[in-house]
Amino acid sequence: MSVYSWIFLALAGGTGSSLSLPGVPPADLARPETPLVWPGAAPDDVAAPPDAAETVPPTPPAPRRLPALDLGPLAEAPYLETRAGMLEALAAARESHRAGVLIGLARLHLAHGMFPEARSFLRRAEAAGEASPVSEVLDLALRAFDPRRHDPVPAADAAPEGPDVPLFSALLAIAEGPTGPIPDFAEAIDRIDALPVALQAVALPPMLDHAVGAERWWEARKLAGRFEEIDALREGSVYHYQLGRVAEAGREDVAAFDSYLRAATGRDAAAQRARLALVALGQRTGTLEPAEAAEMLRAARRLWQGGPLGRQTLAALAAADLAAGDRVSALVVLHDILRAYPDSLDAQKARAEAEALLAQVYGEGLSGIMPLPVFMQAHQRLAEDFRMSGLFDAYSESYAGLLMSHGFTAAAAEELSVLRDHVAVAQDLGLGKAEPARDDRLRLAEAEALIAGGRPEEAVPLLAAPLGAENPELSERLLHLRASVFEASGDTEALLDATPPEPSERFLRLKADALFARESWSEAYETYRALWERAPAAMAPSRAARMLLAAHRSGSSADIGAIVDALPQLAETPHWAAIARELAADRPELLPLRQSMVEAEIADALRTVERIDSLSEPDG
Repeated sequence: MSVYSWIFLALAGGTGSSLSLPGVPPADLARPETPLVWPGAAPDDVAAPPDAAETVPPTPPAPRRLPALDLGPLAEAPYLETRAGMLEALAAARESHRAGVLIGLARLHLAHGMFPEARSFLRRAEAAGEASPVSEVLDLALRAFDPRRHDPVPAADAAPEGPDVPLFSALLAIAEGPTGPIPDFAEAIDRIDALPVALQAVALPPMLDHAVGAERWWEARKLAGRFEEIDALREGSVYHYQLGRVAEAGREDVAAFDSYLRAATGRDAAAQRARLALVALGQRTGTLEPAEAAEMLRAARRLWQGGPLGRQTLAALAAADLAAGDRVSALVVLHDILRAYPDSLDAQKARAEAEALLAQVYGEGLSGIMPLPVFMQAHQRLAEDFRMSGLFDAYSESYAGLLMSHGFTAAAAEELSVLRDHVAVAQDLGLGKAEPARDDRLRLAEAEALIAGGRPEEAVPLLAAPLGAENPELSERLLHLRASVFEASGDTEALLDATPPEPSERFLRLKADALFARESWSEAYETYRALWERAPAAMAPSRAARMLLAAHRSGSSADIGAIVDALPQLAETPHWAAIARELAADRPELLPLRQSMVEAEIADALRTVERIDSLSEPDG
């Protein structure tokens, strides 16, 4: 069963499918005889003569009187034959008569709804010197019926008058967007009957949309009746979408659903509005789960993209994803709004909402609230869209640090490499400002991830260039990373040459180990000793043993006893027995310690033999 059918069944317990206009009894077909009262005036107000003491304002110019279009005969005449005859007349006409024939051609094409052709002939007539009330009413009609393609309205001293002017003015006001009450709207509706059917089909949809939106139910009923008389409109999406709006306004949810569903099968803008209205109806009535609403809106998005309606669809989809708890999908849709409508008010709202959602997602992921696999998947999806948005750099860097802390060195190095590339591209395109300290930090972080992952040779190019910013902390870190690379490659000399003026604890460890490997016993002992004095707790058993051996081999035997006493963790060193044997020749007092370690080694060997024997026995 489809989602649409499910909604229908869920709504079937409503008040029925009969359609009534809100606030209008079904039998009330007559227009109420209510006199028009202008704001601020009483019904019986009459113009009073100006006070003799007052200055009488100048009399405004009389409005221009425009004739009626009167396109009925042209609409009923055979188009091809009439056009051919007019073109022959145009070819044979003298220069002084050409403008009149061109006006006739413009009226013919307007009568058949061919607006670009009508405008072309009208412009040619105007270029030939035509400037009459007939050309003016044609120009006004073209602006009204095809508002997306017209020149700016020329300034005029006074608004024109004429039988068709209220209709044209109403259409122009509706095309400009949300508007208040339209003057003479009832007169505009009455004038629709004078139009050819092709123009009625253009005028009726926006007029009905305005009437329903303004809750002018008497006018809406009258306009709906006109739809019934035109085949193309009666079966179209616009009519059924507007019927659905009327039904929903009257809380006739089942009738609204029927009308929206019928309209939604179309392919025009009204069909898309109907699809959005179906989802909104299901959300309002509680018959759609949030995830189902998001699924329907995602399908609707594929059917209509671009323009204000496409923007409205995306905004509804982002809200539905959020309601369903899918923040990642909501962020993807918000990014689409930012990309497709960068200068719109919706884009401003989308950016603020995206910033808040990114903070939530990465706050939970970096703090461990979100499971790491889920967070990694979310990051990969968001990175596809937000890499170049300017919102993502700090989150990407923090994400790489999280990967490092979990031992995912290869993934961390890859993340930092991609981040550095995007930062560089953004700077080249003028989308981001240069930040040398940040660039240095990212470069060193990538090198550190490569070294930690056992790929020091790949870190060499990253560490070869000097830093771009003066930063003591980063400078020392660069030296330490270079030392790590030298240590991993066995380049002891390069490591020792890279000693900073004020070496850190980490660098001292690397230097001491390098000197020990080079058998520079005296220098190694002095370096271990400096490390021990700075951070006694940092002396791991293996490094303490090296310090002891370096002291012995450098001839500093007087310090051996103090070292053994001060570093009890020496006994934890795996090779302490061999070290004790070497030292016993010069320091017999260490022999008991040596004997205890030998006994411990024998015990460990016996336990190892026992484990091997147990593994070789057959099961059972």
